[in-house]
Amino acid sequence: MKENRQRLAVVDGIRGCSLLGILLANMLIFQYGIWGKDELHLYAPSAVDVGAYALFGIYAAKARWFHEPDRERPFYRNGAILCLLPGVVLACAGYVWRDEAWSGTADVLGNSLLAFGYLFALAYVFSQAAWSTWLHRFASVGKLSMTNYLMQTVICTTIFYGYGLGLFGNIGVLAGILLAVAIFALQAAGSHWYMRRFRCGPIEKLLRMWTNVSFSGRPKEKAAVGRGVTTSA
Repeated sequence: MKENRQRLAVVDGIRGCSLLGILLANMLIFQYGIWGKDELHLYAPSAVDVGAYALFGIYAAKARWFHEPDRERPFYRNGAILCLLPGVVLACAGYVWRDEAWSGTADVLGNSLLAFGYLFALAYVFSQAAWSTWLHRFASVGKLSMTNYLMQTVICTTIFYGYGLGLFGNIGVLAGILLAVAIFALQAAGSHWYMRRFRCGPIEKLLRMWTNVSFSGRPKEKAAVGRGVTTSA
């Protein structure tokens, strides 16, 4: 049970950090619109990218990399170092020498290594979450990931779009970053308060009800054929 709680804390913490990154990235879109929207194919991940990340996730699950965070902490640290350092070098090389034939390959490899490095680094940090109340706040945001994601959209569109304050393109990049941090801080405090009183977020509850076809959100129990026991569907 303790190991399961630690695993969930690590996963929820990573999701919480991801939401902060999404908010920071989307802040530019909320202010200035989508640059390059007519060439979205240049930004979409290829089938190779999707397949590689999917295989990585399957292997990580099979290898139980995130089931015992305390024991795997040295592994997370080493993985972060081995991925982040070459990732930075390759990504920078691909940008600086972008006219070279190999720059595209360096950029793809560098970005992939950075993604894995961030994952290991966050896992390492959140495997030590017991000593930090702030890290617990990130985990609380992650537990309500879908609710918080939709809330970010509502808050930001209300601030920037015409039906709200109409500040589209008026506050600047630095102010946008500070605004994103402020919004996330409020979400972290609110999520922590909410999770101390409820077990599941409102949107997460609806998703569970839909997935399990149950008003309680829990899997239905079926009677085992020929036995006097019940099993979860």
